[in-house]
Amino acid sequence: MPEFVKFSGEDNRSTREHVSQFVAQLGEAADNDVFRVCLFSLSLTGTAFAWYAALPPNSINSWADMEQRFHEHFFTGDYELGLADLASVRQGRDESVVEYLKRFRDTRNRCFRLTICDSELAGLAFRGMRSFLKEKLEGVQFLSLA
Repeated sequence: MPEFVKFSGEDNRSTREHVSQFVAQLGEAADNDVFRVCLFSLSLTGTAFAWYAALPPNSINSWADMEQRFHEHFFTGDYELGLADLASVRQGRDESVVEYLKRFRDTRNRCFRLTICDSELAGLAFRGMRSFLKEKLEGVQFLSLA
């Protein structure tokens, strides 16, 4: 049995991040919706567990129901970012390329609903680099952030 990272509903974690982490921690058991539903409560604590415990009996019939109810109750959108946030990421004056790309990826990871191909993502990251680096790399085609 995995030791699940707990969601309380009172921290800065998004519901999407929690569900993704929960499913990843389940491993092979994640392939079975019954396991997901039965074990989900083990990933909750505090207010979130109280919410779960107060659900009417037999009100959750599938993993899709559980996930939908969880998002409806706890999702705020405050932690989620969008394309405009990602496009505004710029390399800082004293920031290395490695640090900048890490910050860019961290921002991308908070854009839960954004669907963008790898080459466009690399293009956005390239546009955010300091101008002297862009000049040096002019004409190089980047297919991904890797």
